[in-house]
Amino acid sequence: SAGLKIASYVDWTREPDVPMADSTSASVVRGQAIFEREDVGCADCHSGVAYTDNEAYDMAGLQGVRTRSLVGIAASAPYFHDGSSPTLRSVLERSRSGEMGDTSALSEQQMDDLEAFVASL
Repeated sequence: SAGLKIASYVDWTREPDVPMADSTSASVVRGQAIFEREDVGCADCHSGVAYTDNEAYDMAGLQGVRTRSLVGIAASAPYFHDGSSPTLRSVLERSRSGEMGDTSALSEQQMDDLEAFVASL
């Protein structure tokens, strides 16, 4: 079936190289803990091996937007459908609104750590 062929291709496709891939620095480890916090909510949609639930959501004025995998995300700027977020940090700043996760309670250090973790995927 076409779906199986697409899934096979996606599974075969090489992941992009990112400078911090698989880092275990203290910042990345702290960032992972923040990413997994219920009140921050990243892992609600960005879960599993590919860091996506593959579900569709209405967000950013669009309907049926599928959760993007975060694997290799550091190599694919700019972000969002319209390229309106030039950096990972700007995506995390947008999340302060609570529309997509909620980073509003995070300190600058915690934001740095969360950014480091996401950049390591």
